[in-house]
Parts: sequence; structure tokens; C-alpha cells
Amino acid sequence: LSYPLIYYSQEFKQYSLDVLIFLLILLSYDYLKNLNSYKKKMFLSFFYSLALFTSFPAFFAIFVVFLNLLLFDTRQFKKCYYMLVPILLTVFLYVILFHSQIADASLHSYWHTLNSSTEKHNYLPRSSTRYI
Repeated sequence: LSYPLIYYSQEFKQYSLDVLIFLLILLSYDYLKNLNSYKKKMFLSFFYSLALFTSFPAFFAIFVVFLNLLLFDTRQFKKCYYMLVPILLTVFLYVILFHSQIADASLHSYWHTLNSSTEKHNYLPRSSTRYI
């Protein structure tokens, strides 16, 4: 049992997937600009849709990709606007599925009650050296 590895996987490793997906979406921008195949664009669109369920930063990366197409390459955006349909359906499905959790007051008040206690940073482990 490796306590440093457990600590690492709980605190830091989860963000590596966010970074990977964010970078893949941003790298796909150049690929998307030169893409002419309808099937490949739809595959990329479904990849974006799955990324939305995997990582919250994917919302920002996808927004940046399509905003960049809209502002700087309008002609290419007109060829890719249908890619937004699966993405928007995914966002709609996400809101429907997780609406009860989004509106749950206990989740909103959790951090407030946690941070309002007298102990400073009580949501972190007592000592990070304890696991080393």
C-alpha cells in the first residue's frame, strides 16, 4: 500500500485527465480547419460530446474552438455549424440528468459550512507529510 501514490491520485491525478482532454480539443482545432469529410467532422463532434461528460474544462475548450471559427474563419464555421447539434444535445442532456444535483442546496452549503469553521483549511489533510 503506497500512501504517497494514494494521496497523489486523490489530489493531483484527477486534473491530468482535464488537461489531456483540454489539449486534445485545442489541438483538434487545426485538424478541424482542414477537414472536409462529413463523417470525420461528426466523429470529432461526438468526441467533443463525450469530452463534455468527462471534463468540465472541455466546455471552455469547445467554446474557444467554435468562437475562433466564428470570429476568424466564418467560411469554415458555416461548414461546421452542424457539428454544434450533438454538442448542444449533450449539454441539454447533461442539464436534464444532473439538474437535481445542480439545484441541491446541501451541495452549495457544504463548502460554506466547511470553510466557515474555526480550523483553517480543514478540507485538506492535517499534514501532507503524514503520507510520505
